[in-house]
Amino acid sequence: MTPPVPSAAPPSPSKIPLPRNDTDEPVQMWALVNLVLSVAGLILAIVVVVCVLLQHKKKQKKSQASEEPKKQKNNHFSYWLVAALVMGVAGIVVFLLTEDMTHPMGLVDNWTIL
Repeated sequence: MTPPVPSAAPPSPSKIPLPRNDTDEPVQMWALVNLVLSVAGLILAIVVVVCVLLQHKKKQKKSQASEEPKKQKNNHFSYWLVAALVMGVAGIVVFLLTEDMTHPMGLVDNWTIL
């Protein structure tokens, strides 16, 4: 016969462990991952804007070549432009509001999930 296995207690939820100094207080730091993701978001927004503008220019050139009567203007491209610009700028603004770069750098912090 096998001995009974004691039931294990479920792990308790924990917060993100932060480095501590000699006084046992959390060290203030800013996260490198947040900076990288903010810059990547801005670059992606710029790429989307450039692609949408090139596609719109291509459609205009095609419609001028065919000389068809102009239909109701489709503004889907402008929605993509506005959405991409807002998201790109919002990422940088959130980074600047949540990170104090005068502190030492860490890999992640409490704001990384945002």
